[in-house]
Amino acid sequence: QVKPPECCLLDVASEQPFPSRPFVALIKPTTATLVAASRVVRLEPTPGKCAKIGVFGRWVAAVYPDSILLQTAPYEPEACYPDGANLEIFWNGAGRHQTTLANWPPTAWNGDYVELEAISPLRHLLPGEKLRYAVSWQILARPKGATDVELADYCRQHVVASPAPSPE
Repeated sequence: QVKPPECCLLDVASEQPFPSRPFVALIKPTTATLVAASRVVRLEPTPGKCAKIGVFGRWVAAVYPDSILLQTAPYEPEACYPDGANLEIFWNGAGRHQTTLANWPPTAWNGDYVELEAISPLRHLLPGEKLRYAVSWQILARPKGATDVELADYCRQHVVASPAPSPE
């Protein structure tokens, strides 16, 4: 869980199985829109409401005024994923929970939060097998004045190549 950003951006993989449906709304209402020029979905807060969306893609970003929290995860187009997505954002905008963290005083954070979720593909493992699934988190400086298209390109330049999930 992270402090709510200005918006979240989610990569939409070009080889995703549902080209006419770039994202799935898992909890409505949602203020998600497709930025078609960059194959990215933008999710904005809905004050007083919760929202959850999912995509098939390789990265998700929480965009703050001066930084970007970028999460990279592997995507296997031929795999099966629960919820019909491998990357999800849950935005708790209800503000029902107050923080007790000393470095986040109540005036700076009212209890809203965002979850950036990476979901591994479904696998049937045999007894004793394990699944390796690597997720990368980075904090990047936000380019000043960048549009959503430019932010998407910037995030794509910083994607960490993750190996496909594999049984061990």
